[in-house]
Amino acid sequence: CLDYRWQCGGNAANNCTVLSLLGSPCEFFGTLGTDYQSTFLQNQMRKYGIDFSHCPRIEEDQVCPVSSVILSVASGSRTIVHYNPNFPELTLEDFEKLDLNDYSWIHFE
Repeated sequence: CLDYRWQCGGNAANNCTVLSLLGSPCEFFGTLGTDYQSTFLQNQMRKYGIDFSHCPRIEEDQVCPVSSVILSVASGSRTIVHYNPNFPELTLEDFEKLDLNDYSWIHFE
């Protein structure tokens, strides 16, 4: 390994980051844990002013999904290794706690 860095990703986090940089208030809604990856994501969202106050927290000993991107200097190829240890997804009950009238646009995937 010549170098490495941590970076947030995923459609929802990326959309929130870009919208925030463009001056739009935005909120991320997804399950968050207490592991290093979740803490890193929360710190990045704070940095960009992204609200995540409605995110359900998974307090159990769970690790959120993470991807490692390996770039080859020699060939320019990219290999992505994804680890998803069955981290809990949002539930209908999580959505029922929100007042959807508070939002003018929702990116759902």
